[in-house]
Amino acid sequence: MNDSVQSRILCVDDEPRVLDGMRRTLGMDFEVVTAEGGAQALALLIRRERFALTISDMRMPGMDGAAYLERAAQLAPDMVRILLTGQADMQAATRAINYGRIFRFLTKPCDADALRKAVDDAIDQHRLITAEKELLQKTLYGCVKVLTELLSLVNPVAFTRACRVNRLVQHVSKALNLPDVWQLELAVMLAHLGYVGMAPELLERAYRGQPVSAADQLLLSSAPRTAQGLLVDVPRIESVIGIIGRLAEPPPALSNVDRNHKDGRLLWAAHVVLAAERADQLSHKLSGAKLVAEALAAEHFEACVVEPFALAEFDTLQSRKHLKLNASELKMGMFLVEDAKSLAGVVMARGGQEVTPTVAVLLRRMAERHNLLEPLTVSVKA
Repeated sequence: MNDSVQSRILCVDDEPRVLDGMRRTLGMDFEVVTAEGGAQALALLIRRERFALTISDMRMPGMDGAAYLERAAQLAPDMVRILLTGQADMQAATRAINYGRIFRFLTKPCDADALRKAVDDAIDQHRLITAEKELLQKTLYGCVKVLTELLSLVNPVAFTRACRVNRLVQHVSKALNLPDVWQLELAVMLAHLGYVGMAPELLERAYRGQPVSAADQLLLSSAPRTAQGLLVDVPRIESVIGIIGRLAEPPPALSNVDRNHKDGRLLWAAHVVLAAERADQLSHKLSGAKLVAEALAAEHFEACVVEPFALAEFDTLQSRKHLKLNASELKMGMFLVEDAKSLAGVVMARGGQEVTPTVAVLLRRMAERHNLLEPLTVSVKA
């Protein structure tokens, strides 16, 4: 976690003198940002400003501390929350504990030493939260890397398409400032596990938007559910599994859907992934990103999701050139145009395979043992 986030505290109170006191007490060791009310504080969180801790007074006009902290918990779930309250506000403080999931509440008046001790404990709590989340993400990325490397060897067509869609999802997510982008990336890569046993020729036709039989279409549409079934017992990726499950359905409507709420984030994520999949398909038939975006809009994808596709870079056969290279010259992002074979004619990596670290190492070792037919035909971006 970025150290600058660990040092940022958002203090919320409608009395400027109280905020000044917090600055004096905490300002030597932390970056203290103040807001004179819940609405002003929420505006900072909606802009994706990040804080390790927020401290809020209970009694404020317009929006009390309990209401602010409840909303803050949705916008910034990793941010630790402390409530300052008087004895008369105990009922409201209970509500804040239940719905705002506060870390601690302090009774007013609160002396400087007690405030400082609570802040130090809250910062330690934030470090634990973010360290656990970082560990989870790294562990998941490691597992997904293994799974997708296997996918790249077993079904390079599905793997290559997953990589293309993933790049589009990253582009759109960055443009829309979507939270938890890592969950979308995992959903894209893991969803394609459902295509493992399908014929590459069928996938090629489907990915390029070419006609397929009703039986084949039914098989293709079952892939997200298959992937979901494979992953259902994996702990702590419930959101990722939820996104994958929605990929078997039409794009969800996003009108009046709050992307800062848990259920809303799932719908936004599914809509973005489905738009990216369709955009990749359209890019093989339409020349230019603007035409792809116009086609998406005509298919009733949300305008704000469609807009970034007009500036996306699509990786298609038309945008690539062929080179003859030895295995030692392979780089990530290249694609094998033809099968890579041993001297005896054994296929070591199939044509259409993206050059991953595993594939590159395999082919280089084969070449070092003088058991690889070279040069290899690869495609690169023109």
